[in-house]
Amino acid sequence: MLSASHSRFKISFILIPATSLQLTYKGVYIQDMLSRAGVTMGSLLRGGNLSKYVLAVCADGYRVVYSLAELDSSFVRDLPIIACLIDGQALNSAKGPLRVIMPGDKKPARNCFQLKELIVRSASN
Repeated sequence: MLSASHSRFKISFILIPATSLQLTYKGVYIQDMLSRAGVTMGSLLRGGNLSKYVLAVCADGYRVVYSLAELDSSFVRDLPIIACLIDGQALNSAKGPLRVIMPGDKKPARNCFQLKELIVRSASN
């Protein structure tokens, strides 16, 4: 579970452009969680490490793959987070308690919810 000791991050984005509905999610950078777990990130993310990816597994069996590069601030402008709050409230049971938010995606399909685990793997194996 996310704790107060983790760095918190807030992201706001328009969920449905036609309605201008804006939501604010709070959570932790996925990059920070991976770094704390010993995954190669930042300036060392090059060469063979670029063949690594993260598999997000959700409670309903939904799975999403993210390359390490798209989770790293040295490659992307808008860092994804694992959110635990929406507009200051805990995510409801249908979407939470944890949800991946990919702020740069045009479609929300990779904003998976009811996150159970993140698995780091290598495509070279």
